[in-house]
Amino acid sequence: MRKRQRYCSRPTCIKVSRGAAQKKWLRKAANRDHFKGGENQLRVQDWRTTNPGYWRKKAHLGRYILRGKLAETVREFALQDMIDTQFLLLAGLVSHLTGVALQDEIASEIRRLILLGHGILNETAQAPASSRESGQRP
Repeated sequence: MRKRQRYCSRPTCIKVSRGAAQKKWLRKAANRDHFKGGENQLRVQDWRTTNPGYWRKKAHLGRYILRGKLAETVREFALQDMIDTQFLLLAGLVSHLTGVALQDEIASEIRRLILLGHGILNETAQAPASSRESGQRP
């Protein structure tokens, strides 16, 4: 730890550190009404307008931070332990095949492919047994 640092970098220590910092900040008289009143409400609204997306949830994929549509797609996908390897492989494969590296475009392509796969499997499941056995399409 550095001279000024009072907490280590473990998640529990970080949580305690943030709590202590907030208590210290709230003890100052000037900060008690920081978010109250019409003037401060307008200040906060202006800040939110100039910082769109700041409050959007981020998804963490191992050590990677995902934002936007790709983060939403990961949340839909989430299968705990296997997601890291499988999703990284999927994102890399989609990026390689499409030639696109933007997360939002990769997310759209993954969603399109999932829907395509869903449609294919539904067709197969609903096809009569005789047409499946003969190799004919319904």
